[in-house]
Amino acid sequence: MAANLSKANIIDTDFQKAHLNSAILKDTKINNVNFTDANLFSADLSGATLIDTDFQGADLRRTILSGADLSKAKNLNEANFSNIEYDEATKFPSYFNTENLK
Repeated sequence: MAANLSKANIIDTDFQKAHLNSAILKDTKINNVNFTDANLFSADLSGATLIDTDFQGADLRRTILSGADLSKAKNLNEANFSNIEYDEATKFPSYFNTENLK
């Protein structure tokens, strides 16, 4: 069973190398969290706000990011975004090349 953390406030947490595949993080506020090398395969981050959150080496394949705000997230270029779901409301940082998602 997947962890359901919908609408939670997750602050100053170390999820380095954590296995959070299929986790439900809808509308979650995530601030200063370390997801380095974490497994977020098929997680639902729709509507989530991620500030100062590090995704270096994270597995975000098949993750749902519709409406998520990643504009202040770190190291997105170092994460695996294969086959993600996102929409026009999803916000990426200016340094992130969304052309790589197509």
